[in-house]
Amino acid sequence: LNNAETTRVQALSELEKAKKTVEDLTNKLDAINKSKELAIQATEDAKTRTKQLEGGDSLEAVGKDGPLKQELDVAREQYVVALADLDAAKQELRKLKKDFEASLDMRLAAAQQEEESLHLAETNKQKADQLRKEIATIQESLTHVKAATEQAHEEEAQILAEKDVTRKTYKQALE
Repeated sequence: LNNAETTRVQALSELEKAKKTVEDLTNKLDAINKSKELAIQATEDAKTRTKQLEGGDSLEAVGKDGPLKQELDVAREQYVVALADLDAAKQELRKLKKDFEASLDMRLAAAQQEEESLHLAETNKQKADQLRKEIATIQESLTHVKAATEQAHEEEAQILAEKDVTRKTYKQALE
């Protein structure tokens, strides 16, 4: 029973740890999703701005050192940075998914271990009840045996006393 209870307590502790891990991973996942959305928005903005700069203005306005050329370069750099952020967010999301799955597996294992420990505790309780009944039966039998032994000792003492009386009688008759 003690082992089953200890196992149950450990399983509950592991389950709590798994719950905290799941909560942490969920929070991280939300943060990553927000970051991903921001990166996607920045990418879309950069694409839109790039299309405006490339298609909307004449080639003369863009020129080699024109302000639109500089703006186009900046937009491209922002686009590259947004793509890098998006890739980093995707990798972090994959990592969080893996951690989440591992945490879920741990949680399922802890729940299964708790179920097994409860079953083991119930089995041990039934065995303990059965042993108590057997002990009560044995104690009752022992009481009967003690009474029978006492009676046998009394009968033996009585027989010995009768034997002594008979021996004395024969001895006197013999004399």
